[in-house]
Amino acid sequence: MKFIIPILAFTLSAFCAKAQPSIQWQQCYGGSNNEQCQSIRQTFDGGYVLAGWAYSTDGEVTGNHGGGDFWVVKISVAGALEWEKCYGGSGYDDAYDVRQTADSGFIVVGTTASNDGDVSGNHGGYDDIWVIKTSSSGILQWQRCLGGSDREWGNAVAQTADGGYIVAGGTVSVDGDVTGNHGSEDVWLVKLSASGGILWEKTYGGSTWEEAVSVQQTMDGGIVFGGSTNSVDGDVVGLHGADTNTTDIWVVKLTDLGAIQWQHPLGGALWEGDGYTIQTMDSGYLAVGFTNTDGGGGDVTGFVGDYTNRDGWAVKLDKDGAVQWDRCVAVTGSEFIQAVTQSADGEYFFCGLSNFHADYSALYGNISAYGALGYADTFGSNGGGDFCGIAPMGSGSAIAAGTIQCANGEMPGYYGRDQCWVVSFGWGSGVATLQEPDTLSIAPNPAGAMVEVASRETITSIAIADMLGRTVYSGVFGCGKAQIDVSGLRPGIYVVEVNGGHAGRLVKE
Repeated sequence: MKFIIPILAFTLSAFCAKAQPSIQWQQCYGGSNNEQCQSIRQTFDGGYVLAGWAYSTDGEVTGNHGGGDFWVVKISVAGALEWEKCYGGSGYDDAYDVRQTADSGFIVVGTTASNDGDVSGNHGGYDDIWVIKTSSSGILQWQRCLGGSDREWGNAVAQTADGGYIVAGGTVSVDGDVTGNHGSEDVWLVKLSASGGILWEKTYGGSTWEEAVSVQQTMDGGIVFGGSTNSVDGDVVGLHGADTNTTDIWVVKLTDLGAIQWQHPLGGALWEGDGYTIQTMDSGYLAVGFTNTDGGGGDVTGFVGDYTNRDGWAVKLDKDGAVQWDRCVAVTGSEFIQAVTQSADGEYFFCGLSNFHADYSALYGNISAYGALGYADTFGSNGGGDFCGIAPMGSGSAIAAGTIQCANGEMPGYYGRDQCWVVSFGWGSGVATLQEPDTLSIAPNPAGAMVEVASRETITSIAIADMLGRTVYSGVFGCGKAQIDVSGLRPGIYVVEVNGGHAGRLVKE
């Protein structure tokens, strides 16, 4: 297609995206037994705090109470170990999330089967949610078991503006601290005071199962949680797929007292899950997880694999829960995004797990603010790694944490078996080529003010023409993706041409 009409008078600005990431430093933490990291958060001093569990009694692990303990590790900005603490009893105690609190201390949530040592008040039966509050140096200040006579698990915690906390996870109980179970496994949210007292608690779900993996207070003072569902009744409206053999990501927006304002199952005809959700800078939301809805359908577009594998999946919602865009991620054949963060410049950094023929490795990548996939790669040798937590860095990159196995003595601090593993990413080269369903990506589409054009090939030129063939923009580039300001375009349909070919359609709102 030839564009022969002169460029229109208004100016559309554009710029190339950042280079690809490389490892700045990486470090293992633990002993000779088994440690795992589930969460990483940046701290006020520029360093980081990790939470997970430890089974070792040597190396960098001290004070184990027996079995697996909550393990909280404070490191410097360069990864130096500043302090570490074990919390728990003689059963297993697994931490899944940590946040620094307004008083510079820490709030940690997970699951406990103990009722001795640091743990008191377990409701018996199976597991309880366990919440601990520590000082800035890790001294235990208070602890609280939450649950009933059956099983509870705690996955996420956040501090609220009133100085208290909101805890999210799941429950099977219908007694003790738990009221109103909808049947089987429900999402369970508990609002705590600053000292750990229960202010209110609510269950959410239907007659089959639900689970929450993230929670935070929203900009309007409410609450949002993300997770998974396969119910078609109760609080769940709009599950995709033919029946409850399928699952959806489930994002739910609440008032400050826990009343549902809106809920949105996200998915296609087959299986979607996890649902880690953050509020974004524009007051919307981004949910991540996985999909194996082969061929797309429902909310899923651009699926790369087939139904036997899964793509990592990210879904952007507006402030009212409507889908704005979605993005599938594939590197080795089967991906699972477990966490996401947004950097100061609006980009999203994600982490998770990748496997190909059972060869597991950690996944790390980037999606632009407009939904274009920037890069993704796998890390960890010999099927030995996963990333469960991620935090932004001032450089516009991110730091990821998880577990490393089979490092063969090549990893700094590696003792053997499973270790907590932290990787700080910067900018460099050497990232694997992505699988894309098409050579050209245009996002968001429809577009408002900005659009990002991405290609597997190096972009040397971009031209945009209206439906009359008039060129309204052209530019010269030398990168894999470019952002273009299209705010000056009138609403309508346009044709985007990259490098003289690969034509795609752009809808301007």
